[in-house]
Amino acid sequence: MNCPICHTELHGENFCPKCGQAITYDGIKMNYQTQAGIPVEIKKWNWGAFIFNIWWGVGNKTYLPLLCLIPYFNFIWMFVCGFKGNEWAWKSNNYQHEDLQKFLTIQKTWNRGGIAKFIFSLVMGVFGVILYTALFSMLLYW
Repeated sequence: MNCPICHTELHGENFCPKCGQAITYDGIKMNYQTQAGIPVEIKKWNWGAFIFNIWWGVGNKTYLPLLCLIPYFNFIWMFVCGFKGNEWAWKSNNYQHEDLQKFLTIQKTWNRGGIAKFIFSLVMGVFGVILYTALFSMLLYW
């Protein structure tokens, strides 16, 4: 059988070794799909890249998140990092198709840390507003 995209000869692989296209055998489509060499499974939001953008970028050998050091631009760029971070990390670390689970495990750890810090910051912000309001109202009545 040959790949329907690049016509590379296949020998039972789940995806084409040349272009990464998912291969269908007997009407069953394999789980692995790619778009431009990037697995579809990793094209999702990354909380680690959003919250820890600079540190996440250095840790994943992708340096576009360093643009978050630019004042005012960083607010927009952190959202770009959240959306595109997984793709940047996949490309910069030269992962192979077999490394998908390893990559997802690493990014899952970053995601948990990012979500935890986001929730902690949100709770502390609400607590700060409540504390500020209480202290301010006490000062008004003295």
